[in-house]
Formats: sequence, structure tokens, C-alpha cells
Amino acid sequence: MKNNIKNPLESFDHWEDDLVKRYPEENTKAKEEYRDYNTSDRAESVQAFYKLNHEFQTYDFICQKEKEFLSFNKREMSLCDAVDFLNTLVDDSNSDIDLDQFQHLLQTSESIRADGHELFEWVKKFNPYGLYSIAPTPPNSKALRPYYEELVAKYLPKTLQF
Repeated sequence: MKNNIKNPLESFDHWEDDLVKRYPEENTKAKEEYRDYNTSDRAESVQAFYKLNHEFQTYDFICQKEKEFLSFNKREMSLCDAVDFLNTLVDDSNSDIDLDQFQHLLQTSESIRADGHELFEWVKKFNPYGLYSIAPTPPNSKALRPYYEELVAKYLPKTLQF
């Protein structure tokens, strides 16, 4: 039986070669240059970020945060407003890119969509794309926003509890 799902790779082993082929001008870093926290301008802040996480994210801490944040009583807003809110937060854990959270989200989502994956397959595909779709050129967020607003409206209520 022939597989009808569009798969850009014969196997996972072809991942790096495929990236260079699909994104030649944007993929300017060698594989070993990604997540290179030693030579990054943000090396100190990344190191401090992970040190704090390893020091304080105990089982009890996580249980307390789950209780606090999974009560969904902090805010009510649309998903798009929530993504805009993410842009007010600083993510020092990524030494590879200076794009804001929304632009990085769009880069990853658009790479997945360009490969022809269905919406709910995105959840499974997001992490590898999140790292390897990073490029210095930001996506056109104004042009893409209506598409994602329509997609969100199709599957989610107008506002969500956070």
C-alpha cells in the first residue's frame, strides 16, 4: 500500500542533507554551531538560565507550579493575544536566534506546513523543526497572521483561560 502522506525524507538519517538542499541560503550554520553556548554573546545568560533551572526545578517546585498555573485563573485572552504576550517575555535559553517568540513560532510552523504536514501532526514534528528551521531572516508575521488567526478560530474558542 502506498503511503499518501508527504514525507520529504527517505529516512530520518537524511535530515541534515535535506535541510541544506531546502534552505541553502538560510542554513549558514554547521550542525555543530547550533546550541554553541561557549562562543555565543549570550553564553553567560544561557549558563545562568540553565543553572537556575537545574538548581530550583525540583519535583515539589513543579507540583506547586502545576497547581498554580493549571488552575487557569490568571488571564483570559485569545490565543493571538497570548502569543503577543509571549513576546514580552525574554528567552535567554536560545543562543541561535534573536527573533521574538512569535516570529520563531511562525518560522517553525511555516517550515512544517511547507513540508505538507497536517495540523495535528505539527505537535509531533515541532521540536526538530523548532531547532532546524531557525534562520536570521524573520517570517512576514503581518502577512501570516490572518492565516493563523483563521486556523485558531477553526479549532479553539474565541478566548482561553490561562
